[in-house]
Amino acid sequence: MDIFKLDINLDMRKFMFSTASVYALYYFYKVVHRPCLIAGDGEFKSTLQTNLHILKEHYWPTFWAFTSHFQTICRPFLKSKPDVPYRREILTTEDGGHIAIDWVDNDVDNTKYPNHKTRPIVVIMPGIVGCSDANYIRHISLQAKELGYSVVVFNNRGMGDITLKTPRTFCACNSEDLTFVLHHVTKQHPTAPIVMFAVSLGGALLTNYLVKNTVDNMVCALIMSAPWDSTHTTNSLEQNINWFLYNRFITKKLKTLLTKNLEMFKENLSQLPYKLEEVLEATTIREFDERFTSKTFGFGSLDDYYEESTIASKPLENIKTPVLYINAKDDPFSPVAGIPLDKIQKNPNLAIILTDYGGHVGFVEGLMIRDRSIVERLFEQYVTCMLENNNNQEETTMLC
Repeated sequence: MDIFKLDINLDMRKFMFSTASVYALYYFYKVVHRPCLIAGDGEFKSTLQTNLHILKEHYWPTFWAFTSHFQTICRPFLKSKPDVPYRREILTTEDGGHIAIDWVDNDVDNTKYPNHKTRPIVVIMPGIVGCSDANYIRHISLQAKELGYSVVVFNNRGMGDITLKTPRTFCACNSEDLTFVLHHVTKQHPTAPIVMFAVSLGGALLTNYLVKNTVDNMVCALIMSAPWDSTHTTNSLEQNINWFLYNRFITKKLKTLLTKNLEMFKENLSQLPYKLEEVLEATTIREFDERFTSKTFGFGSLDDYYEESTIASKPLENIKTPVLYINAKDDPFSPVAGIPLDKIQKNPNLAIILTDYGGHVGFVEGLMIRDRSIVERLFEQYVTCMLENNNNQEETTMLC
C-alpha cells in the first residue's frame, strides 16, 4: 500500500513538473516579446526609437496572469492605489452642468520645475466609467508628480462623485466639455506646456478632438487602449465571455450614473428625447447607447453615433500634435483588426506601440502586479523626451 502511494506521489510530481516546464517554455517563447513600434517616417519616429528604452527590452507580462482576461481583470483588483494629493475644482459649463477636475499642483519642494508658470501640466482623461480615483489614473498622476509636473484629471460629467446638474453625460465624440476644460487650464496657465494622457473612451474622445483642433502649447499625447472602431468594440464585447466579464458590468455602471441622479432626470422628464424607463432596462452597452447616448447627443440612430465616434475612419492625417498610442493585440475592447495601421503610418505625427499581451488597460507586469507597469515606464520615457525636444526647439527659436 505504501509503495502504491509512493508511485502516485511520484507520478503527481512528474506531472506537475512537466506541466510547469511546458508552461514556462510557452511563456518564454510565445509571450515574452519586444513591443512593436509602427509609425510614419520622420522626426517623431526617430525620437521614439532613440528615447523609448522599452522598445529595446522584452515586455514580461505577469507570468501567472498574461492572458487577455487576466490582464484586464487583475489590474483594477490587484494593482495598488497610491495616495495622490488632489485638489478639487468644480467648473460650471454654459448649460449649467458641473465638471470636477482634480489637480496635483506640485508646488511643494519641486526642484525640477519650481516656476509654476512654465511647469508642464499633464491632463488626464479616464476611461468610460473611470475617474481620478481609479488606480491607473493614480499611478500616472503620481508618476507625473515625481517627474515634477502638475496634473489635472478631467472627470466626465457625473463621474468622480459629482452630481449631475443637467440630463447630459458624455460620449466618445462630443468634445464640448473637453474644449471647455482645456480652455480653463490654458487660461490659468498660458505659458505651461500641456501633455495629454488619455485612456480607452478618453482616447477616442481626444483623437476625435485632435482631428479637428490644435492647442498651441500642447506638446504631445499618450493614449492607452483606445477603442478604434465603435462597432468592432461593441461586437467584441457581446461575445459570451466578454459580455459576462465586461459588458454587463459597464452597462450596470452607466445605469447607476442615471439612478444616482434620478430626481434630476425626472425633473426634466418632458425634455428628454428618450423614455427613461427603457434606458434603465438596457442590458448591454449597445442598448444603452441606442436608447440613451445617441439620443442625448442628437444622433438620428445608433449607427450614426457609432460612425461619428469611430476614430479609425477619421482623417487622421489632420492631426498635428504628436500622438503615441499603445494597444495590446489581445484587447477585448479594441480588436487589432480595427486599428488603421496604414493611416497611422501616413501621418508623421502619429505612432502606435503594439504588444502581444496586455488586455484592456492592463499591461501589468511583475510578480505581484501592484506597482509600476510598462505604461508608467513608457509615460516617463515618452513625456521626458518630448518635453526636452520641445524645450530645445523653443531655445533654438529664441536664438534665431
